[in-house]
Amino acid sequence: MYTELSKNCPAENSKELEALNQHPQVIKEAARTEYKNERKKLNDLILKSKKENWNQLIADIKEDIWGNAYRIVSKRPFQQQISYDAETQLKAAEELFPKDAPTLWTLRKIEASEIPDIEPNEII
Repeated sequence: MYTELSKNCPAENSKELEALNQHPQVIKEAARTEYKNERKKLNDLILKSKKENWNQLIADIKEDIWGNAYRIVSKRPFQQQISYDAETQLKAAEELFPKDAPTLWTLRKIEASEIPDIEPNEII
């Protein structure tokens, strides 16, 4: 291609060479832009998945506090600590510990006749 251009028209040759030299940069920029877009899509998917899994963990805790959610959390005691801002921490605490009506524990008086006698063989 170069030899053809040099034989036919020296002026066109320099323009063509300049375009060829610039072409790799254009390809690099296009590839870089495509990479950034794909990386952003991947990061968005990861964040979406983490949010869904977090919500599932919260739902599991609400359903059964000692179930899978407890096992998941207790398996990673030495995981790297991530610091969150105060607003995020507050939101997480509110999700984990909702402000429902407080449990009112009632004490009832037990009559002595309701307490069974203890036999000597039961004391060890």
